[in-house]
Amino acid sequence: MDIHIDIVVNPKQSLIKRLCEHMKMSYQAVNPRFFDDPHNILLVAYTEKDRPCGMLYAYALERMETIRPMMMIYAVEVIASYRKRGIGFMLMERLEEIARDMDCSKVFLITNDDNTAAKALYEKEGYGRPTMDDILYSKKLDK
Repeated sequence: MDIHIDIVVNPKQSLIKRLCEHMKMSYQAVNPRFFDDPHNILLVAYTEKDRPCGMLYAYALERMETIRPMMMIYAVEVIASYRKRGIGFMLMERLEEIARDMDCSKVFLITNDDNTAAKALYEKEGYGRPTMDDILYSKKLDK
């Protein structure tokens, strides 16, 4: 299967909606501010027939204590019928190229401990868990 990866900078709303539906992600509307910021990255994997089959989005985060940013992967998603074909690997490899070009010091991500398929991909890609006690906290904010 011939797959190509594109950086999406000005997407049609229909593309984002379709990707979210295929990936079982909630969709409200395209956030134009995401695409206005060059530190925000959306990669889309396409089949040889130009059908979207996967995506990755990430953010280059500036830090106050170091000169080089770090790249945070927010989501890697591959449509179920295209999984186990190396598409997630290709998306991550392309992001690492972009992160190097942006002079990022590292790439990191957060995942659920029970997401064994994702963890296998990340470990195969050379990602490691620096500490076993990291915990994510979040709080939803009302308007």
